[in-house]
Amino acid sequence: MNIMAQPDRRDRPTRLASQLVQLRRWRAEVLPGGLNKEPSWEILLILYAGRALPSPTVTELTRSTNATFSTALRWVHTLKDRGMVELTPGGRGTNRIFVKLTSRGEALMTSCLDGFGMSEIAADAIPAV
Repeated sequence: MNIMAQPDRRDRPTRLASQLVQLRRWRAEVLPGGLNKEPSWEILLILYAGRALPSPTVTELTRSTNATFSTALRWVHTLKDRGMVELTPGGRGTNRIFVKLTSRGEALMTSCLDGFGMSEIAADAIPAV
C-alpha cells in the first residue's frame, strides 16, 4: 500500500507541524556545518524574508531573534565567517553595522526552501515576519 497515494486526513495544524519537522531535517542536510541551529536559522530566515527591504543593523537583527543578544551576535559573526552574510559599516561617525545575505547565503536559503517545497505551504499558514 502506497501511503503517499492516500489522502492526507490530518488537520491543517498537524500537517504544518509535520512539514516543519521535515523542513528541520531537510535544512540540516542543505545548510553546512551546523548552520541549521535555531538562532542561525532564524537570522537567515529574517534576512531572506526581508531581502527587498533595507538591510537591518546587527542590533535590529539580534533583537528580532528569540536568542539572547550575545548568542544572536555570535551567530551573526559565525554566518559572516562562513560566507552567508556580509557586514557593512554604517558610515562615518556611527557604530551601526548593517547585515545582509551574500549571494551564497541567498542561494543556500533558496535551495533549502525550494527543495523542501515551502511554496506548497499556504501563505496564510505562517505569520509574516
